[in-house]
Amino acid sequence: IVVDDGSDSQFCIDDHLVSSINYSCYYLPRANDSCRARARNFGASKAINDNLIFLDGDQYANSNLIRAYSDFLHQYPENQVVLGTRIELSEWQSSLLIKNASDEQLARLVSRQVDMREDIRLESERYARNNSNLWIVFWSHNFFISKKLFFEIDGFDENFKGWGCEDVELGYRIARLRKAIKLIDNRVYNIGSNEADFHGKYEDYLKNFLLFFKKYNSIDVMFYFSFYESVFFTSYVLPDSLIKKFREFNDKIKLYGAQDLPL
Repeated sequence: IVVDDGSDSQFCIDDHLVSSINYSCYYLPRANDSCRARARNFGASKAINDNLIFLDGDQYANSNLIRAYSDFLHQYPENQVVLGTRIELSEWQSSLLIKNASDEQLARLVSRQVDMREDIRLESERYARNNSNLWIVFWSHNFFISKKLFFEIDGFDENFKGWGCEDVELGYRIARLRKAIKLIDNRVYNIGSNEADFHGKYEDYLKNFLLFFKKYNSIDVMFYFSFYESVFFTSYVLPDSLIKKFREFNDKIKLYGAQDLPL
């Protein structure tokens, strides 16, 4: 199932890219209520089977993706939520992928690269030594969830607009239900990652985090922001002005509480 809510006009997928896959395409014109959550919920509503795997549009999935999820779930059938990993490709790595590199060639190309969430997860275990803290790295670019659970918790919250937090908030709701979240090395590759528009994306993130915090007003959500902020600043080279804005925002929440800050 492919959902596009970002194009100016209805898109077309080249037949040779999906010649071996039966798929359905849906086009949702852009509107004021357009958001990642809405597009994902719409796609899930069209699913006819019992399980869902979500991938973002800029991810390349190798041929073993579904098999790896299936093998894990046959071994641990009680799991309803499983996160897969993501490897960021540089522009030159992406160009090789586009030239039809095989799964084996791509694996050799990125053999020393790891998903940054591994470092985040290991660091967070210093504070919470159980699986419940995996919600802080619940990123929606590659994950499995049972359709029954997804709709029982009402899917993604469509109040989150712009970039960020709608996926972590879903993970938080899952964790609050005491549902185990597992992270396995089931890789997808992010093609041509472009972090040029830092300010636009992370201004959205600050707004969405505030919405997230106001929704629950809990210390663990505050911990998530402070922890993610510190790890994030060591993982990316961000403009000084953006780092300053993040820290000022964090300090205000600690001082006044989210209820006193406007959305």
